[in-house]
Amino acid sequence: MTEKFSYYDLLAYLVPGTLVMWVVIQAAEALDILQFASIGSTLLDASAFVVTAFLAGHLIQAEAQRRLDRPDKSPIFPQGLPSYSFLVADQKDENGNPWCSEAQRVDYVKAALRRGLLNEDGAALLGAPSGEGDALERAKQASHEIYRAGLSYLTDEGRAQKAVVANQTYGLFRGLTMAYTVCSVLFSMILLVGLIRAWAILPDLLVTWAGFTELILYPVVVMLLFFYAAWSFKLRARNRGKHHIREVFDALLASPVSATEHPKS
Repeated sequence: MTEKFSYYDLLAYLVPGTLVMWVVIQAAEALDILQFASIGSTLLDASAFVVTAFLAGHLIQAEAQRRLDRPDKSPIFPQGLPSYSFLVADQKDENGNPWCSEAQRVDYVKAALRRGLLNEDGAALLGAPSGEGDALERAKQASHEIYRAGLSYLTDEGRAQKAVVANQTYGLFRGLTMAYTVCSVLFSMILLVGLIRAWAILPDLLVTWAGFTELILYPVVVMLLFFYAAWSFKLRARNRGKHHIREVFDALLASPVSATEHPKS
C-alpha cells in the first residue's frame, strides 16, 4: 500500500505541482515579488517548495477532475465520459467509432446480468435506447453504474491490474493536461507583464536582442510549447481513459461468478 501511494503521488501530484510552482516562480520574478516569498534559508526554501508543489498538485488534480471529467462533455471526451456510453448501443466516440463492437457490448451486458448488476429491462434499455430523450439518459446512467460496480472486481493480478494501471496513468495525464494549460496561461501573463514593463519603464530594452529575447521571445516560445504539451497530454489521457474502461469491463467478464451473485429479476 505504501509503495503504491508513493509511486502514484510522486507522478500524479508532485510532478504537475512542481511544474506549476516553477512557472509561478517565473511569474513572481517577472513581477519582482519573489523576494517576499523567500524564507532566507536554502534548506527551508527547498522544503517549502516541495510541500507547496505537493499541495499545488492536489489542487491541479482537483480542478482537472472537476473540469475535465464532466459526464456529458469535456475537453478530453467531447462525447462525454466513456463509462456513460460504453454499454449503450449505437453510441460512438469523438471519431465516430463505436466504443466497442456489438458482440463485445452484448458479452459485457450478459456478464452484468449474470452478476446481478442489471435486470432484463435494463439490458433491453441498453440495447435499444430511443432517441436523445429520457430513455437514452437512463441507459447511459445504467452503463455508468455497471462500470462503477465493475471497479469492485479489480484486483492486483492479471487483467484487473491493467485496468488499475490504466486509471493511474489516465489520472497522471489528466493532471498534466491541466498543469500545462495553467502554465501556458501564466506565461501569457508573464508576456503581458513584459510588454507593460517595456512600454512604461524600459522602452529602449526591446530594441536590443537580449531585451527582446527576455521580454517577448522567451515567454512566447514557452507558452506555445506548453499549449502543445497540454494538447498532447489531453490525447494521451483520452487514450488511457478509453483503455481503462475497456479493461474494467474485460475484468468483469473474466472474473468468475460467485455463489452469492444472482441475476436481478
